[in-house]
Amino acid sequence: MRYERHVIDVQTGEVGVGTGNTALVSSAIGSCIVIGLYDPVACAGGLAHAMLPGSAPIHGTDNVLKIHFERGSPTGAAAS
Repeated sequence: MRYERHVIDVQTGEVGVGTGNTALVSSAIGSCIVIGLYDPVACAGGLAHAMLPGSAPIHGTDNVLKIHFERGSPTGAAAS
């Protein structure tokens, strides 16, 4: 008998729900909050990955560099 697990990746701003052999996972939490609920009677759970107000998602090095360039970085070099 083979044990199979279904994995649901809950991204920023998403909600995931699963039952039985389902694993709910969330990564890149940073300044976000993740809320998890589980009902042992129904064997069902949920996971919400919420972004706090005022924060913007940054994915990948290119976006980080772009945002620092556009906004200016307080730790960056002074203009010459």
